[in-house]
Amino acid sequence: MLTIAISTVAASLNKLTEYLHKNIDKIDHRIDFLICSQREPTNTVTHLSDRVKVIKTTESGLSRSRNMLLMNSQSKWLWVQDDDIELEFDALQQLVNILQNSNAELHFIKVKSLESHNEFYKNYAFHRSHKLTNSLKISSIEIIVRREFVNAKNIKFDTNLGLGTQLPCCEENKFVLDLFKVNAKVSYLDLATCYHTTNIESRDIDHAGRFCARGYLLRFYPFYIRFALMLRWAIKIPAELSFYEKMKLMLKNYIRK
Repeated sequence: MLTIAISTVAASLNKLTEYLHKNIDKIDHRIDFLICSQREPTNTVTHLSDRVKVIKTTESGLSRSRNMLLMNSQSKWLWVQDDDIELEFDALQQLVNILQNSNAELHFIKVKSLESHNEFYKNYAFHRSHKLTNSLKISSIEIIVRREFVNAKNIKFDTNLGLGTQLPCCEENKFVLDLFKVNAKVSYLDLATCYHTTNIESRDIDHAGRFCARGYLLRFYPFYIRFALMLRWAIKIPAELSFYEKMKLMLKNYIRK
């Protein structure tokens, strides 16, 4: 019914599988797990149980990992996930019940703060209305897709974008934008199904790389909003970069071949 498709790397695989082994009996039986573990010494496939499958690959790059998960899943629904979340077990049961009767092709769920369970990872207001620029607000761990629809439309994560590349973000935004462009039926769910850290101080952020990625991403949006977004990002997004440096990085990657 639903596959939770998790991207990880060899160094983090044991911690992830231990978490799943400890909690699998608390998780609705209609949910299984497909893990892509990159930076492994060899390419192998392992079934840890009838509900947990691990694909080990020598490749690297987050978008490549997610594409492999899309290609190898057999479930009706696929929920893209990172390896550092904690699941909300009761909410997962509600989610599966919703998906079972859904005619949408794309769902967005909510994520709560790991450090403060009463707060959200990102407290969006976009669920009140649907528009193209919502694709810029989505985090990858909030995306649930109907697998057959995505594969039929040949939509994949752009391997130029994402961790492990020179453009280390925005892969989910391009993916969602591509779904919007083929008129995927969208549902915004007021349901929090997992927890993720909101402690951004602990993250090693490549500010320059992220603005390069935004410049590349803009070429796929309608011309009439590209430069307005560029100016907004250069002004509003905090980084250890000047306004001029932000604009230069985005423009360079907007026009590059």
